[in-house]
This record gives sequence, C-alpha cells and structure tokens, in this order.
Amino acid sequence: MSPSTSTTYSVTVTDGNGCESSTSIMVTVNALPAATIMGDTELCVGETTRLTASGGTSYLWSNGVTAYWIDVTPAVSTTYTVTVTDGNGASKLSITVTVNHHRQRRSWVRTPPPRRAAAGNRRQRLRVKFKHHGDSKSTTNSDDHGRYRNL
Repeated sequence: MSPSTSTTYSVTVTDGNGCESSTSIMVTVNALPAATIMGDTELCVGETTRLTASGGTSYLWSNGVTAYWIDVTPAVSTTYTVTVTDGNGASKLSITVTVNHHRQRRSWVRTPPPRRAAAGNRRQRLRVKFKHHGDSKSTTNSDDHGRYRNL
C-alpha cells in the first residue's frame, strides 16, 4: 500500500470460535520538500549562470555537487537535475539550460566625422543609446572619426 494522504488502517480477525480481535494503525504521510530551482535558462556560448535550489536541508546535483547552488557554463544545451532532501524525504527536479549558438552581431553606426568646435578647436563626440532586439540598452561613444563603439 502507498497512501498519498495520512490514513488509518484497521484489521479485525475472527477465530473458529467466533472470538474477534481488532487493531488499527495510523500511517502518516509527510509532504515532500517544496523544492524549486532558479537561474537563467537561456545563455549565449561562453556565458555562466548560477542555478540555485531551495526547499530542503541537503542537495545533490547531477554533477555530484552537494551545495544548494552550482555555477554552470554549458557548451551545449544541458539538463541539470538536483535531489532536494529534508526530514520527510526527497524531491527530484530538473532544469534545462539552453545555449544559443548564434553569433552576436556587432553594431556600428557610421556618421560624418564630428566637426571641430570653435573654441579650443576640439572635436565633438556624440553619445548614442540604442537597443538590440532582445538585449538591454547599450551605450556607445563616437571616436574622432565618427565611428561608434560599444561601451
């Protein structure tokens, strides 16, 4: 028997003379750890993420690490599994980290060279903010030839 909730089991035995004897036992089912895994699940080649498990008192990752966290730098998409244990038992969870193999594009903006300022005969540099699809904002500065580079 494998009850999913706490249950009382009873048995009654009757002998050939009609005498009965009964007993009961309570089987308590404790909840398994409410385990979770957190971390970035999409990376570019060469990036590292920290996977963090919680909800237990001990942890065992599929790579043998027994800490509650692991830092991973997968070369290909990889599934990591952790067994989270507490006083009531163990829960096993998995997380897949997907590695994006597309090359990251460099962005250049070409403009005419900055004009020389009247006072001090210095070139004016421009600061530009732009957003790549799916990336956070990047800031660039122009060089003395009107080219921009990522900061």
